[in-house]
Amino acid sequence: MMNMQFQSYFLINVFIELLWRFLDLFNSQISKPWSAVSTELFVMNEDGQVLDGSSILLGSSLSLNLSFQMKNMTTGLPSPSNKVYCILGCKPHLVTTNIRDSKWQSQLRKEEDEMDDTMELNKKLFRYVTGSVETEGHCRRRDNDRFMVTEYVRFELNERGQGFSTCFLDISILPVGAYKIIWHSGYVDSEGSYRSLLPVNAGPSIIVKVVTTV
Repeated sequence: MMNMQFQSYFLINVFIELLWRFLDLFNSQISKPWSAVSTELFVMNEDGQVLDGSSILLGSSLSLNLSFQMKNMTTGLPSPSNKVYCILGCKPHLVTTNIRDSKWQSQLRKEEDEMDDTMELNKKLFRYVTGSVETEGHCRRRDNDRFMVTEYVRFELNERGQGFSTCFLDISILPVGAYKIIWHSGYVDSEGSYRSLLPVNAGPSIIVKVVTTV
């Protein structure tokens, strides 16, 4: 009985926390609410091979080929012109589990972590697009940063909402381990307001490893 009460209490508190975070994101003054437009990003290495699951040698960096697709464009939405901005963030890919957590508790923790990632990337991208921070192509990690490396990219879209670009992701500082590349995108509409876009696919995972000799 006590266990059921604890689970109910935990669920209510997590729901309230997630609700407040959503309200903070949607009502933030840094951007208007997310539109119904969704986006896909396909990440490949310099040889045109899918990056997901790749092993990268310690001290190396990544030259990426990027393919961007905007979906569900509807009439009546402020136009993004033909420019969309994207941020890539690289962070450790940690799979943490707690034997005391049920399946739904673990899922809630995962979704909360993903939400935190999205909120931070959205804020970084807004500042980059609006020029409220230094607009270098990339930046290194700050002490309170969730991401160890970030990179900004701009896409010029065609009439089908497609865009292609390249970027250099400097991961040479990353120690050995597994990492996830998270991404987010946004644009400035015809009214001059920044708008976030909803990503529908996850970014790639990579493994940084040392050189092995036989």
